[in-house]
Amino acid sequence: MGKKEAALKTDMPQLIISHYGLEDSVKAVQQIMQLIPRRDPDMIALLQPFVSKIQKAEAKWSALSSTAASATAHPAQGVGRGSSRLKPQKTVDCYNDEGFVYDINGRREAFILCQMSHRLSAQKNLQIITDLLEKRYNFNCQKKKKLSGERIILEIEKFRDGLSEGPEVKCCFVVLMAHRTMMEGEALIQGGNGKMVPLSEIFSLFNDENCPQLQGKPKVFIIQPSGGNNQDSGVMQTDDVAMKTEYKEDRPAKFRRPIISDTLTVYPALPGYKSLRDPKDGSPLFVNMERVFKQSDDRFHVLDLFTRVNQNLVQQDFPVQKTQPDGSTISQKVKIVLNMESTLTHALFLKRQL
Repeated sequence: MGKKEAALKTDMPQLIISHYGLEDSVKAVQQIMQLIPRRDPDMIALLQPFVSKIQKAEAKWSALSSTAASATAHPAQGVGRGSSRLKPQKTVDCYNDEGFVYDINGRREAFILCQMSHRLSAQKNLQIITDLLEKRYNFNCQKKKKLSGERIILEIEKFRDGLSEGPEVKCCFVVLMAHRTMMEGEALIQGGNGKMVPLSEIFSLFNDENCPQLQGKPKVFIIQPSGGNNQDSGVMQTDDVAMKTEYKEDRPAKFRRPIISDTLTVYPALPGYKSLRDPKDGSPLFVNMERVFKQSDDRFHVLDLFTRVNQNLVQQDFPVQKTQPDGSTISQKVKIVLNMESTLTHALFLKRQL
């Protein structure tokens, strides 16, 4: 067996997992095995424990869902205190109170900046996010490419000011694909002329003081790529530790709004760490975002969707080439974890109709 063939066999499991996700990859391999006449017993034996584990988990949730449905249909025969929690595993079912869900039925606007549109990977990212927002979620997308630093602010201000014209805007996305760096603790993106623009200046354009038309409306910022030189090589997993907290407080009918609220900002890596991109397929963030959102956006709100994207990413190893001091390169596998900052006050469902 040649080295190239051996490498392909070694990389194949990772490729399957990166495409389908960990659990669905088991199901996909099982379906393929059913189509192969040979049906290698050794392969089936290796696969069976994982298939059984998934089947048991699905049977468990199916039983819980049936119990919850029965309790709902026959409340007098409920299963006791706390039975209302036994519902299908869909966050959409947990938010029947309209006061806790953003109403985004209506006009939706998005601003997309792609500074590196000459790259095939950037073109793929642009296609993925445009298809999701325009075709799937009915956003009006304004797309800009290769803007100077001065034009970045002017075009975003123009977009912001246009939100007050016409029907009420119910939801806003701002997607920035540009070189990003840190300077004296300030995150900056680079214009086409090299001029750096502080991200804080862009964010401030949409706060509740400078953009009153979006007060109480969800605003999602996606920043690609992140800046930094660090790479996460991973660490062996220890036992899981779970923690649950609950907090409730009555709120007045009218209250002073914070200047910054109802925003979700997503970065493809933690501060100081490099983000990755595939030269042909696009960045891991957008590739996994496309798959997860299309599979689950009718069931989960946006923060949960990005959490599932993050779950997919941390289960994968990403090969990179690292340059040594002597100029040679070695292959190294690194990890990716998203950085999400949320001030959302409601659940944001992109596919749900209230």
